[in-house]
Amino acid sequence: MTELKSRQVVYVRYQNADGDYGGYSVVINKDYVYGETVSWSRNADACYNAASISYTAKQDKTSYVSVTRKQYVQNVYVKYQDANGNYSGDWGLAKSQNLYYGSSFEWSYGGNDCYDASSIGLYTVTEAKNHYIYISRKKYTVSVSAGTGIESVSGGGSYYYGATSTVDAAVKTGYTWKNWNGTYTSINKRYSFIVVGNVALTANAEANTYYIVFYPNGGSGTMTTMTCKYDQTYTLPAMSFTPPTHPCTYLGWNTDANAYSASYSESQQIRNLTSIDGYTFNFYAIWDYAPDLTCSDRYFTLYEAKMGIITEAELLRTVKSTDREDGTTQIRVKNYSLTMFTSFTSSGEVVITYTTTDSRNNTTEKQVKVTIVDTDATVEGPMDFNGKKQYARFIDSSYYLMSYDNGGLESTSKWKSEITYRDTLSVAMNNVKGEDGNWSHTVQTWEFSKEDIEQVKQYVKDKGMGNSKIEGRLIYLLNVFRSK
Repeated sequence: MTELKSRQVVYVRYQNADGDYGGYSVVINKDYVYGETVSWSRNADACYNAASISYTAKQDKTSYVSVTRKQYVQNVYVKYQDANGNYSGDWGLAKSQNLYYGSSFEWSYGGNDCYDASSIGLYTVTEAKNHYIYISRKKYTVSVSAGTGIESVSGGGSYYYGATSTVDAAVKTGYTWKNWNGTYTSINKRYSFIVVGNVALTANAEANTYYIVFYPNGGSGTMTTMTCKYDQTYTLPAMSFTPPTHPCTYLGWNTDANAYSASYSESQQIRNLTSIDGYTFNFYAIWDYAPDLTCSDRYFTLYEAKMGIITEAELLRTVKSTDREDGTTQIRVKNYSLTMFTSFTSSGEVVITYTTTDSRNNTTEKQVKVTIVDTDATVEGPMDFNGKKQYARFIDSSYYLMSYDNGGLESTSKWKSEITYRDTLSVAMNNVKGEDGNWSHTVQTWEFSKEDIEQVKQYVKDKGMGNSKIEGRLIYLLNVFRSK
């Protein structure tokens, strides 16, 4: 018996990595006996899935088998760095792709202002993979610098994007905070901002301003106020006030109006007198006043003059110096000579000059008249207008209570025997000038101008002393000057 045979042909093709299939290849091409099993198979491997074909040959047949390629999942998980530099939170799936064995895979993140770029290099897929990628945060530089009037600055450094930077500055003494300028501007000394890029800031302060106001302090006039800045050097101006009317010497400036010495001088350079903004100094001109002399005319007898009693010490006994700064000063009689008095032979006058100099070389001079009276020559005066003999004499408080032999009054003198005269003389002898410049007993006050004095002198020259030449002339004189 003849076996019935048929032609069996099996073609196989393989799937490519791109998912397409390649051309078919013949794996079976032969005759099979009717009823015989036709089969072909391949085991799975890393690249391909298992594939097979099996059937019973009955007639000629052509079969086609496609061998599929295995697919593998490629996952990319990412975690982002926060502004504190930490990687926190859950992983996030950035990409998931199911790829055929042998295909290529890559992944990249381009980055931005906040994050750095990241990538997974190209590779051939041979298995399933999970990739875990840390996305780093970009860092930026905060630069801080000290400008005018700034001691130090803080807060500079490297910061992650989105972090908070706080900058601060220490201001120098004598300055007042102004601002930050640069990338940003702020008037806040302690300044916070979110970092989103490189930052450059400069801290600035302004020099404090103070003022110097000048006062004449007894003088007169005005001077321009000085406006001064801290850390700047200035020259004090020359004093241009008109001095006080009282003779004095200008010493300089002091902030105490009652000071007797200067703390600052003309043309002195000053710098940083205060660190306080807006402070005003009051500079007072300091004057050293010349001493004052208090003195009065003196009267001596011819006897005292000739006996050398009128010494310089005696003349200085009734003069007083008062100096505002020194208290008292030494006084002398200018060009004093004892012979200027011992040489007198009769009544007369001499003008002496008291002089005194203080510690600042201020000199004061004052003149007084010293009258010398010849008491012997006036024991018997001329006949008065009423025909009575007049007796005149000089006497002072040192003698008027003594006996006549010791220079006092005669016992028959009205000025001693009659109560009205005696009381009047007592008041006159005890009338003294106090420290306030007032006399202890004043009946009337008469003020004579220079012209009045000259008029009185001429009147006495023409009419004589009292009523000695013409009766009633003394009353007439009193009435004339009382009316002025």
